Amino acid sequence: MDKKEKIKPSKIEIMMRDYELMKNYSNNSPGIRYNIISFALATIGLVISGLVFALSSKSSGDMFYLVMEIVLVLMVVFLPAFCITIIFVWLGEEHRMMRAGEFCQELEDKINKEYNEKILYWGTFKKKNSIKYPEILIIALFLGISLGSSLVSLYMSKSYFGYYFPLGKWSLVFILLLHLLIFILVLIFSIIKILKLERYIPK
Repeated sequence: MDKKEKIKPSKIEIMMRDYELMKNYSNNSPGIRYNIISFALATIGLVISGLVFALSSKSSGDMFYLVMEIVLVLMVVFLPAFCITIIFVWLGEEHRMMRAGEFCQELEDKINKEYNEKILYWGTFKKKNSIKYPEILIIALFLGISLGSSLVSLYMSKSYFGYYFPLGKWSLVFILLLHLLIFILVLIFSIIKILKLERYIPK
């Protein structure tokens, strides 16, 4: 009887702890995504700098063509693959943020039900219009860099080596079809993984 009983936190307190944790993660997510973009643009800048250096170099002969081959491989293989990876990493982080918002919304529904009043609604607000023009511009930017890099590499390979790298005359068709497929995959991912989370928004 003399022992002090530990005061257990109420159900509302436990839910509020989870709520604040998920809310903080969701609020920090944009910073993570913009760090990803900064890293990606810096890497792309290095490759483009290498291209400019190679073109402005006065060297000739085998060394020049060796450098050009390396740059072409980077532009037709590395840059597109890197850009597509960045797009899906970006969308993946967007999806995680939306899931955190969805979990917050579930907690809000339970807490509001306990009080019989709509006192929390941040999760509901967070889920509205998750894909806006900044996200669309980021996706368009990296798809454009990927496509532009591939097309420039085709032009350069024809100009310096006399053939279209890597698939000859079918290279252009392959590149266009590949980017169309990637665009469709990005669209499907956005609809299935992100936009569908906006469908259930209680009033």
